[in-house]
Formats: sequence, structure tokens, C-alpha cells
Amino acid sequence: KIGCYPLLNARHILCNERFAPLTTVRMTVPMCISYCDSVHRALFATLSATDSCCCSNSVAGARNGMLEWCNIPCTGSPSVGCVGMMYNSPRVATFQLSRLPSFKRWPRETFTKADWLEPIFP
Repeated sequence: KIGCYPLLNARHILCNERFAPLTTVRMTVPMCISYCDSVHRALFATLSATDSCCCSNSVAGARNGMLEWCNIPCTGSPSVGCVGMMYNSPRVATFQLSRLPSFKRWPRETFTKADWLEPIFP
């Protein structure tokens, strides 16, 4: 994780309109990271809600915040923080894919099948 960004500041920067977001009740951090890497070859993955992931190639202009501010878990993994609240402001967790340790990449097809909104992920 590289930061916990204010949602309003980050929405236009970290959720690039060029990349379609992924929303599922089974959202996890690895799922979001794999989605941005496998489908969009993006540099950054952002949990924009507990069940929503978006991708971008830049975080330039987004104001970062302390990592511990993102302490509300993803819907699919109750132990990992996806988003948060600080001073009544929603926050989003962002990951830089090149800074992550090796992780299992899921096939692109995992996200492009007809049932990709609610698939059973590995």
C-alpha cells in the first residue's frame, strides 16, 4: 500500500476514466491488484469503496494520507483495510504494483467472462 488518499481529491486522479472499474461483493485487495495488472496493465490499483476497484497510471496531484487511516475492510476480506474515514472524509487505499512483492496473477479471462461481476475467484 502506498497511501490512504482523500476520496474527493483522488476520484478524478486515481480512478482513471480510461480504465473500467471492477465492482463485486467479493472484493479483496489481491483481486483489485490482479484486475488492474491483468486487464489494464495499470501501474496503480485503488480500492475506491469496500466493493469497488479502479486503476490508473499516475497518482500525481493526489494528496496522500497516513496508511492507518484506511482501516475499513474490503467486503471479500474482513481483515484487510480497503477504505477509511478521517475527519469525516472518506479515504481510499492505493497500491503501486511495481512496489509489491511477487503475487499470483490471475488470467485476464477471469475478469472478462460473462459472469465477471460476481465470479468465483481463485
